[in-house]
Amino acid sequence: MLNKILLAAGVFQCCFYNIIAQNPGQHPVYTSEWGHLYRENEKSKDILGIFSTEAPVYVLDSTQTKYKVQVSNGDIGFIDRQPLQKSMRGKKSAGEPAQYFYRGKEGYQCPHFYVQVSELRVRKEPTTESIPVRRAALNELVCIDYVPLYEDGWIYIGDHFHENPEYIQMKYLGTELTYDKILKDYLAVKGKTRRKNWPRWEDFVKLHGLRIKTLNRPYNIGKNLIPA
Repeated sequence: MLNKILLAAGVFQCCFYNIIAQNPGQHPVYTSEWGHLYRENEKSKDILGIFSTEAPVYVLDSTQTKYKVQVSNGDIGFIDRQPLQKSMRGKKSAGEPAQYFYRGKEGYQCPHFYVQVSELRVRKEPTTESIPVRRAALNELVCIDYVPLYEDGWIYIGDHFHENPEYIQMKYLGTELTYDKILKDYLAVKGKTRRKNWPRWEDFVKLHGLRIKTLNRPYNIGKNLIPA
């Protein structure tokens, strides 16, 4: 009876979360175009996530119109059939959305985001129950190839063949943090809350290598002034 319960629980989890950490050492193929990962073969409106050009995928099955694949973070779903490559060629397909896959001002960098918090725990598996393998620094650049579009989704940022896997949650990533950006956030809450209770206060200090006590008085950095 216990075995039946455990089996049913496993099927339930697979059907609703559909995410499994990738096995180490496997070699993927690469998409030739960016696109969407769908939860079901025939339901194109139910989107799990979006993948970049030359995203690594592991083909599990195929139909006349779709491939069933596993993407880098472990999500399993379906993508439209397209030519798949055995190697990366450093190209970007037309229309790849920059809001998900920013490649730098010149457009030649890997698609990337920046860590938005200090000391972000990087996990060995895509779950908060997994052991941390390191802590990512504030404003650390991380290359990505797949963005989950559901709540609390995970991003894979480890080595290419998953021999040293690393995962972080997408909600902690964003555009590059700058002094002006965080100063604007600070000024918006100044006088409304105590500085030590502002969630970004430690980030604000670490980003510029300042001590909190220094900010008890006006402090010039270039042309900017941090109000006390």
